[in-house]
Amino acid sequence: MPLVKNYEIEKINLSNENITSGAIVKDIKLPGKIVSFRLIDSNSSKNIKYEVKIGDGDYKEIKSEDTYDIITLSNQVESDKITIRVTGPSQLDIQDLNDIDLQLDCLEKEYFSISTIEEYRAKNLSATDKINYKTYVKWDIPQGDLPKDIYYEVYRSTESNFKPSEDTLVAKNIQAGYWSEPNVNYSKTYYYKIRAVKVDDSGKVISASSFSDEVSSTVVDSNEYTKRMGIKEYWEYVDIEMPNGTGHIEKSEGNFVYQQTDAVLPNEQLEVTLGRTYNSKSSSKSAFGIGWNHEYDIEILSLFGKDNLEEGKIAL
Repeated sequence: MPLVKNYEIEKINLSNENITSGAIVKDIKLPGKIVSFRLIDSNSSKNIKYEVKIGDGDYKEIKSEDTYDIITLSNQVESDKITIRVTGPSQLDIQDLNDIDLQLDCLEKEYFSISTIEEYRAKNLSATDKINYKTYVKWDIPQGDLPKDIYYEVYRSTESNFKPSEDTLVAKNIQAGYWSEPNVNYSKTYYYKIRAVKVDDSGKVISASSFSDEVSSTVVDSNEYTKRMGIKEYWEYVDIEMPNGTGHIEKSEGNFVYQQTDAVLPNEQLEVTLGRTYNSKSSSKSAFGIGWNHEYDIEILSLFGKDNLEEGKIAL
């Protein structure tokens, strides 16, 4: 906790105090718990000796304007009571003393509350640019419907390890585990971070989760549609036999297409086949890497907000 120096100055009146056994002893009740203090002496010309003790501890001599911690004077960290003993060369020296000041230091109180917003932190973030020139950012959220006051915010930058700010906020009020946008900044790489927020009735953010890990994605090239990718019967190819699949080089643009079947699961109703295709000129990325795609490179996402399809689902 931060130390607050001189949070208060306590004036101590020593005049007209009873003198017992050649000393003035004064118990002082402080306005609050302190952790340290300084005595400011206005009687220095009289060669006065000051001693203090905390609770049942022993007296310890203190010097004017030096700082003393409560913990060095006792076994306590804080105290709201101290005892001062004043002595001098003679009893006359401690009669009619001027007031002294105690400069008091305390600890500033800090209050913590445990927020449940961290339960909604975006996890397993991913970003993918598709050949339709849309960027899809996805993350895991808790199962079930989100509370009505919990939303997600999307932050985007052209620099890695960026610090999210209002300038990098590109989307908010999202109540789903994905966000997408058209992006025609061809071949450019963007970096994304997500956080969950809780809002009040006016829409003001009152608490926020920590940010997700950062992910990046590169927008596909501007000429993606004209690279003659895939296999079309009206294009000409040079065919290449390969150990596990077939290769084809399109003659006009030089795109190399490789196709391979990884697994076939026979089924009376619907045969399941996992096959992959690689296009050397493709800049899009799938689960298999850049240039690869497969029959099951689609996802079902729950719709929200502006994506108002009647069925409530969208296939990518």
